[in-house]
Amino acid sequence: MAEERGAFIAAGQRAAMALTTQIVKAAYEEAMREHGLLPFTVALISGCAERKLAALDEVPDGPPASSGVRAPLG
Repeated sequence: MAEERGAFIAAGQRAAMALTTQIVKAAYEEAMREHGLLPFTVALISGCAERKLAALDEVPDGPPASSGVRAPLG
């Protein structure tokens, strides 16, 4: 029972993170356009960021220390 609940919570957290990522991506893309970046440049930067996030998802214990991303406190 506890395993099922843990899996459900983890799935909910993944869904929340996916939605948060989409919202942040849209905000950054809009900001880049407002500052005059060309559509191709916005798409290039967004694609690069997506690849970096996907690579972090593949790391089993979170991002490597060399990535500059810090683990949450707690």
